[in-house]
Amino acid sequence: MRRSLVCVLLLAWIAYLPQAHSQSIPTPSEPVAEVSPWKISGEYLVWWIREGTSPAVLTTSSPASQGLLGQPDTKVVYGDRRLETRHGDRFVGGRGTLDWMDTTGEFGFEGRAFFLERDSTYYKTYNGDGSRLLALSYLDAATGREASRIVSGPDPQRGLLAGGFVGYSRIEWFGEEANGVLSLAREEDWQVDLLAGARFMQMRDRYHQTATSRILPAHTILYGVTDNYRIANAFYGAQVGARGEARYDRFFVQARGTIALGGDAQRIRTFGETIYQTPQVRVATPYGLLIGPNNAGDHSRAAIDGVGEVGVNLGYQLTRRLRVMAGYTFIAWFDPIRAGDQVNRVANQAGYAYKGETLWVQGVSMGLEARW
Repeated sequence: MRRSLVCVLLLAWIAYLPQAHSQSIPTPSEPVAEVSPWKISGEYLVWWIREGTSPAVLTTSSPASQGLLGQPDTKVVYGDRRLETRHGDRFVGGRGTLDWMDTTGEFGFEGRAFFLERDSTYYKTYNGDGSRLLALSYLDAATGREASRIVSGPDPQRGLLAGGFVGYSRIEWFGEEANGVLSLAREEDWQVDLLAGARFMQMRDRYHQTATSRILPAHTILYGVTDNYRIANAFYGAQVGARGEARYDRFFVQARGTIALGGDAQRIRTFGETIYQTPQVRVATPYGLLIGPNNAGDHSRAAIDGVGEVGVNLGYQLTRRLRVMAGYTFIAWFDPIRAGDQVNRVANQAGYAYKGETLWVQGVSMGLEARW
């Protein structure tokens, strides 16, 4: 990420300026003195997020089976599994930390924040001559039986169709925390601190499915249907934890762990559209296949939740004011909701179950820490 790299280079420049006027640079055998209680760090993140899911959405089969789930030759083309992201679940981002300890090293505070890039992923398939049957799979609310809407292939009511499907998912994730710091133990080459404070985390997730069909051979009549799910989770909690650092000459290792308990503000927004279009007329209805008058709109609730984090860094002291480091982080958000999990195969069924699952992210980082 361009912004992350700029921040890291700026930290290096700030830390280097005082060194340009001083020849007092520690040797490997000379202990590294703390020149200031203030520390700031910037890190470049390469993290992997757990994939979302969706139920069986798009199927294929022989014309006789009509893409109905449960038929011997019906296969799921999209859904009913984890939804892979565009970069193999890899996301890049940045993390910044501001830290202050009093001159005795007994107490202080820290503030940390991270953000990850927003990633959009598309699954696309199209059959232009009707040779392959594709169907949207759902449950008929009136009968409780498996049903399907033909996207391409022979349709008993509309004739031979050419059509395609697009599945779309997107996630964005960022968070902040502020902690008071109290020294538990401190020696010349190691220290352990208690952390207590507040944590905020936000994740936005989307899932959309769109299918379009045209009647062959003229392609003049178009049918389209779209269902959209947009999810927002905001976690607010109190947290406790610990951090430690051990030093050997210019090398050091850092470790931290925190646990936060609080609540999620969870929001589900759903809307859809069905289109019928000819050269003379276009009719749009504000409901899709799964989203109808009973479940379209804005829905929200609050739920108890928690967040845990562990991390470790290895580093090297470059100068009295500048250190370089690389590390690993694992964060688990215990029960947020994801967009694909809210997709109900029962068409137009009222209400949402707010189905949640553990969302985790893990990965590596590299950055600089400066003191002034």
